[in-house]
Amino acid sequence: MRRLIEIGRINFLKDLICCGNIYPVILAPIDLLIPHEDIEYSRFCELAEDITRRRIIEKPILVDMNTLIILDGHHRYHVFKELGKEKIPALLIDYNDPCIRVESWRSDWFVNKELVIKTGLERKLLPHKTSRHILCFEIPRIDLSIDLIP
Repeated sequence: MRRLIEIGRINFLKDLICCGNIYPVILAPIDLLIPHEDIEYSRFCELAEDITRRRIIEKPILVDMNTLIILDGHHRYHVFKELGKEKIPALLIDYNDPCIRVESWRSDWFVNKELVIKTGLERKLLPHKTSRHILCFEIPRIDLSIDLIP
């Protein structure tokens, strides 16, 4: 996060939305975020229709503040890209926090934090619904109009 501030990609006066328990929710530059998981096209279409119709994003995506890897919210990320948005609400967390765990939704996959980071940094994608992040805190609901997001 410090890197984003230093290079002028985040302006806390303009980009801070709110704060979760410990971590901030900001408008993060989409072009700097790194997915680690593929999406399911039918789910993408449903979500795109819902967000476009309601003009609201309910919750921020979950992003590691150190690597900018998307941990949760890949479908929302792709919807915002499709809409031509430059930024997306993101809860920036420290993935090294022991309060954050990862499992797999799939019985045929073993997932850990190292695999998630390695996959993202190598610009590869795990199959959709491979990683499931479990937090000891709630992701705050923001109900933000997409019309207010550049």
